[in-house]
Amino acid sequence: MVISHNLSAFNANRQLGMVSSRKAKATERLSSGYRINRAADDAASLTISEKMRYQIRGLNQGSDNIQDGISVCQIMDGALAETQDIMHRMTELTVKASNGTLDVQDRQAIQDEINQLISELDRTTKSTNFNEKQLLSPVDLENTPINPNGGKADIIFVIDNTGSMGSYVNNVMNNLTSFADGLSNCNIQYGVVEFGDTDTTFSKSPFMSSHSEVINRLKQIHCSGGGDYEEKALEGISDAINYPFRSDAAAKEVILITDAPYHDANKDGKSSLTDTNVAQNLQNKGVRLSVVTSSSCMNLYKSRLANGSVLNISNNFHDSLMKLAGDISEAAGEVIHKNPEDINIQMSSVVDNTLTIHTYNVTPESLGISDLICTTEEDARMGIDKVRQASAKISEIRSNIGAEQNALEHAYKNNTNAAENTQAAESRMRDMDMAAGMVEFSRENILEQAGQAMLAQANQINQGVLSLLQ
Repeated sequence: MVISHNLSAFNANRQLGMVSSRKAKATERLSSGYRINRAADDAASLTISEKMRYQIRGLNQGSDNIQDGISVCQIMDGALAETQDIMHRMTELTVKASNGTLDVQDRQAIQDEINQLISELDRTTKSTNFNEKQLLSPVDLENTPINPNGGKADIIFVIDNTGSMGSYVNNVMNNLTSFADGLSNCNIQYGVVEFGDTDTTFSKSPFMSSHSEVINRLKQIHCSGGGDYEEKALEGISDAINYPFRSDAAAKEVILITDAPYHDANKDGKSSLTDTNVAQNLQNKGVRLSVVTSSSCMNLYKSRLANGSVLNISNNFHDSLMKLAGDISEAAGEVIHKNPEDINIQMSSVVDNTLTIHTYNVTPESLGISDLICTTEEDARMGIDKVRQASAKISEIRSNIGAEQNALEHAYKNNTNAAENTQAAESRMRDMDMAAGMVEFSRENILEQAGQAMLAQANQINQGVLSLLQ
């Protein structure tokens, strides 16, 4: 029998300490509801869980963003529904005014109502906004500082003339007048560079002062070939950079129009140029490159070459050119207004997971009915066609908006489903199984009580020594 070292008590105390520690952790888990409360509980699972939480928070906020986007679509569609009702009434009035049985006073009464409808159409489009963002009318930029150089801009069209580009060149010609109207406050010079694939040469036209000259030049373009070689876009851009730009021009703009990727020396060595060379030359010369291209090539030009706008060649081509006109006019310093900006909806924490809601300019001027006249039978008949075209454009826009809203609604369902399933996976990893936790707590509680009793008993073992000392 020894008394210097009470080993039984030491052992009982050590065991009691371990049980108390486990009971404390079980209590913590039951009270917090989490199996992992600190990194030391499960370092690997904590890392995975935090990554899942990042995704879940992004998905949940993305769902809120998508609902905002759906609201934007609903606002635009509601306003355009009223606009279309106005178009229907205008159709009735123009058809009525075309009737030969009416006299001058009758047609003047019809004209008065048409004027009121045009005014209401203008008010509706200008008052349609979401969070102060214009959706159906130009953005007012009248306070933009005027450039002291007088709002000059030199614009070079770099046109791909390969076989698949015929319809796009026609699109440019058909919309060039509207494009020029959007630049009416600026002193503009136009140039045209025509390029093909790497097996062909390209041509350059001298500066032209009128968009009608550009249209005549575009009519001379014969689209053919392509497919066997990549397009010589880099050479065309380089040639455009070497135009004799005015030294005092406020804006130097190159507009590349193509449906294909560019040829690059880094690919097969058939070109002496690389996108890096061309991008550096653009920067050195102070020239902005905007690209109107196919959806499959947009990211290529945006990430590697273009320092201006990158627009979809096959989606709302007219509106794309008009927005570009507003950007150029703004750069020249003479802008009064430009078309509303498209709205990008961020749908999750993945940077590129976005969906674009297109906005539109549907003011009477853009629809071509601001000067609708029905005071004569001939004018009224011309007005029928104008209203028909305007109504068709509104229908097309409403169709696009409806498609975008449907896409957003599908994205919302996908987001909520993904968030729910990711949350379930994160819960299985991080949350406490309360039933198992209670079993563990009860066991540790019993062991703790037993340990306390055994510690007391261990302390009593050496009491027998006192009887020997009596």
